[in-house]
Amino acid sequence: MSEDIVNAEDLDKDLRYKIIEKSGGKSLLRCIQCGVCSSGCTISDYIDFQPHRVVASVLLGLKDRILSSNAIWTCLTCGHCTIYCPVAGSEIGVNFAKMILELRALASDYKPSQDKLLECHHERIFSSLPYLMANDKIKFTNKTGFLEGTGLKTTNRGEIAFFMGCAPFLTGTAPCVVGCPADVDVQGYISLIAEGKFQEAIDLIREKNPLPSLCGRICTAQCALNCNRQFVEDPIAIRELKRFITDWEVENKSKSKIKPVEQTNEKVAIIGAGPGGLSAAYYLARMGYKPIIFEKGDKVGGVVRYGVPQYRLLDEALDRDVDFIKSMGVEIVLNKSFGPDFNLKDLKKENFEAVFIAVGI
Repeated sequence: MSEDIVNAEDLDKDLRYKIIEKSGGKSLLRCIQCGVCSSGCTISDYIDFQPHRVVASVLLGLKDRILSSNAIWTCLTCGHCTIYCPVAGSEIGVNFAKMILELRALASDYKPSQDKLLECHHERIFSSLPYLMANDKIKFTNKTGFLEGTGLKTTNRGEIAFFMGCAPFLTGTAPCVVGCPADVDVQGYISLIAEGKFQEAIDLIREKNPLPSLCGRICTAQCALNCNRQFVEDPIAIRELKRFITDWEVENKSKSKIKPVEQTNEKVAIIGAGPGGLSAAYYLARMGYKPIIFEKGDKVGGVVRYGVPQYRLLDEALDRDVDFIKSMGVEIVLNKSFGPDFNLKDLKKENFEAVFIAVGI
């Protein structure tokens, strides 16, 4: 932010009280401007952003300076600064994330921010959401679809979803997670790998993706394509890290804490043992249902078994994922084709309460 001399008429004495009231506490007043928060900030080394300067601007009432600054939009709201804050404790430390969100809310009605568009690395633009919609300046064919999955809602005045931009800036979700079709906690399992907690990392992946061995080899790696490290050097090799820990699990015997649950709910028939059928069965089993997969072939995997060459995906790697899915209580019946061998009436007679058809391509 600019360090130009500020005149008395530029100050908004009520700014800090507005932020304190809306962010739910007086922790902001406890800031001693030590700069430790900026030292712990994950992005301060790469861009001109220092949390303690934002706090100082708020406390001084520099409304125009702070609301027109890029700082409140570059923050990832990850919360690391609050963790490092020396006055942090039980609801005592400065809650930077809440402060940033409240500043963004004020910026939505701030005229200068409506007159200029800021671009981020992900080819999306920042400005007042209602303003952009009214002037047809949003670079999306679906003007509301980009908010899906963010937990944000729009009103006529846009007072909740007041700004449009990268999901990381809206929700605090990292670009790698936003890029992952399975919504895997990429930040989480990379942090666990860095700490040497390989089994915990695999378990975290399996919360959202039951096929880590497969994806560690043939995933299109949308996470890495979104990684912000590419603007500093090279993106993190996320897919390769996933492959590394799945190979480690084989060599060190799995000690996964993900255990099968008692299956007391209804029986569910799944037609097809491809990735879709296997994934559905895995999560149904973990929810307490009794899933049974019917596969017309003599092997499971579908297109990833027969359509991917062995030099990209060995059968052994796919079988490891399948074995783990079966360990959750999933039953797989091979060489039984839907239509010639059985139909919906047959399934109903066998007390199946639901059918999921995953015949793929």
